[in-house]
Amino acid sequence: MNKLSVLEKHIYVKQGLQRQGAQKKDKQLPQAIDIALNKAQSRIIKDRLFPDPDGVPFKFQINQKHVSDIQSIIIFNKQLTVFKDGNKSYGVLPYDFSYLVSDTSNVIEDCKDEFADSSESKTERIFIVPFVSTKTPPAPYYTNIKVKVLATERVLTFTGYQTKEENVSIISNIINEYRILGVDAYWEEYKDVYKPNCFLIPSLDVNKTVNLNIDDVGYQTILYEDKTVNTFKSGLTTINEVLNRDVKADFLLSANQSFYNKSIPISPLASVQNDRILVLGTERFLVNQIAINYIRTPRKISLALNQSSELNGSVHEEICDLAIQLLKKQIEDESYVKEVQDNKGRIE
Repeated sequence: MNKLSVLEKHIYVKQGLQRQGAQKKDKQLPQAIDIALNKAQSRIIKDRLFPDPDGVPFKFQINQKHVSDIQSIIIFNKQLTVFKDGNKSYGVLPYDFSYLVSDTSNVIEDCKDEFADSSESKTERIFIVPFVSTKTPPAPYYTNIKVKVLATERVLTFTGYQTKEENVSIISNIINEYRILGVDAYWEEYKDVYKPNCFLIPSLDVNKTVNLNIDDVGYQTILYEDKTVNTFKSGLTTINEVLNRDVKADFLLSANQSFYNKSIPISPLASVQNDRILVLGTERFLVNQIAINYIRTPRKISLALNQSSELNGSVHEEICDLAIQLLKKQIEDESYVKEVQDNKGRIE
């Protein structure tokens, strides 16, 4: 089935609401329809997953019957930058991380020569890139944005916004451009660094440069913070990839103290904690690489940005029908129950 454009989705939703025949209720602002469509999209994604059978709360499996519906937002083998903290290794999860499917580690045991001299201290530079338009009135703002890494530049154009506070609508677009240019970007928070209304871009290459040009005002002066971190040498050659054994965060340390559950080279203990995935090594082995398969957060459905859903076209009508259902519940429409029954009957 062909995908519906965002305009077609809005028309579909408006028609669905008009069927109630109550003209005082059926009119919805475009922003309200966008919110309902994005809520519906999120629920449909989660419906295509089911919880890990071992009860790990942050881990999910994909319902193979519907895998094609969300194929476009499944990220395979995302290699994380790995940091060392004693016997523990951790990687910071990507900004667009939503659901964990599986995770692996590369293990180096103490019988390998590389085990003894595997880590080193480095400087992690965190670039602080403000997302502030210095353009003077009148509006629109954020019509032309240039994202730059080293000498490579990418340009984003928008119809613009009437207030500067509406920049939140295009944060994920800019982060995606940085990703295309080969760097990971985060919004406002990265590890223990918090900078309001800023992109945070970490790099272990202190010679790297990043920048942002908003509304053609000019490139900004970019500040940064340097942190000393322990990480692993890039020249390690041991290849021994194993599947992690994921457990709940509050069970991680106690499991490692148990003879039967402790972290071992063929099955390291791992857990998602806040913004990172933590893997336990021991005196016998270390983890120098972590890779994850995950479901990423899709781009927002937005009429103003002319952005439709990234999901397979087969679920676009389902997204619209569920959005209608959510809006009818919100306005306490008398046909809400019939809408729920109709959606359930068609989808199942």
